[in-house]
Amino acid sequence: MEYKVSFSGEQVGTKYSEMFSGVGLIRGEYPIRKHQMWITKPEMQRITHNYVESIAKNFEGHDVWYRTIEMPTIWVNPLDGCDHIVNESIDTVVGLRGIRRGLAFPETFMIELNLIAELTKKHRNLNIIFPFVHDVSELKKAKEYLASTNFRGKIGIMAEIPSTILCLEQFLKEDIDCVTVGLNDLTGFTLASERALPIYNNTHPAIVKLMEMTVEKARPYGVETVVAGKHNPKSISNAEKTGFDAVTVFIPDIAEALKGKRIVHGKDIASFKIKTI
Repeated sequence: MEYKVSFSGEQVGTKYSEMFSGVGLIRGEYPIRKHQMWITKPEMQRITHNYVESIAKNFEGHDVWYRTIEMPTIWVNPLDGCDHIVNESIDTVVGLRGIRRGLAFPETFMIELNLIAELTKKHRNLNIIFPFVHDVSELKKAKEYLASTNFRGKIGIMAEIPSTILCLEQFLKEDIDCVTVGLNDLTGFTLASERALPIYNNTHPAIVKLMEMTVEKARPYGVETVVAGKHNPKSISNAEKTGFDAVTVFIPDIAEALKGKRIVHGKDIASFKIKTI
């Protein structure tokens, strides 16, 4: 099993490309959260372009997966340049976020897609992941928008809603290259639990069964399977046992989740001092 790293606005350093075999996720919303500007603003587009490009350059020769913006409406509404104020009466955890917002407001979605597509002209290792899909119709529509750009990378989906895993064959038939299980939301939706509650457990047997199901369904299609989320040693072990191709670890979790692991080039995680911003 390979070990990849996930970036959430952290500074890029060569130590990460020395340690990890690629980038499992660039979470597109984190630079936006840091700068408090929506992607409609040219300055935010420049910042995002430069940030994603710096990672793609640093990991040249290895896959880098950019996840399109995934933000609840209450986070988007106050941003400079917000295109649509959305006042949701429902819980924003299940509201207009991820691919749902992209498809609802395609003009803004196309800004992001064109930005990433332009980068793939120079960085052929750069790929795209669509988050929060629950039905294959969403993937089909997102791919239609992407096809209107000059995108040259691979396409993946997040599997963080149980319906996506239960109906995974439908997604796999749409010529995707990667399925990334998002443990954080998958655990919350499966166990009907917020992350702060004692019953929240991303190694619960139900989560392990959904992980097994993902690998079993994806393997005949030759699609890469990855596990993302707030990892701990047990969740890493579950990924290994269930046969995933890779795990991708958030930078603040590296030291604890991969304690004692020799990940890339035979180097022990303990030999690296991890600093975050």
